[in-house]
Amino acid sequence: MASENLCWEILPKVSRSFALCIRILPKPLNEQMMVSYLLYRVLDTIEDSSAPLPVKKELFSQFVKLLAAPHADSSAINECKAALCTKLNYTYEKDLLENLGAVMQAYYAQPAPARHSILKWGRIMAEGMYEFQQKPIETFADQNAYS
Repeated sequence: MASENLCWEILPKVSRSFALCIRILPKPLNEQMMVSYLLYRVLDTIEDSSAPLPVKKELFSQFVKLLAAPHADSSAINECKAALCTKLNYTYEKDLLENLGAVMQAYYAQPAPARHSILKWGRIMAEGMYEFQQKPIETFADQNAYS
């Protein structure tokens, strides 16, 4: 429960508007949405960073591997956290990245179907974000594919 409480504290630091909406969702949906939002915010932080493209590719891959693991692996989580904190430039996401362990604990506390869904969409987001790091959004079709 300590990791869940910490996640609730981090949420309004990375999203004012979504934090308000997520809190009022019924249980357990609110917690599942909070965890998924924080995880997707990590992906967004990778995308928004000025890190070189090969570094972003490595971080996307490393983070998605964490989500795909069947259980929490403390050493893999700490390794990913260190990479995110040292290879990215960030501002208000500092608490999120530094507390990746708590976010991952909250993720692994979710039921398997919720984790599978979070993983599925996280993977799709990471792949799409990486793809559009390599090319600009120039058409409506590109915009639709990106979003």
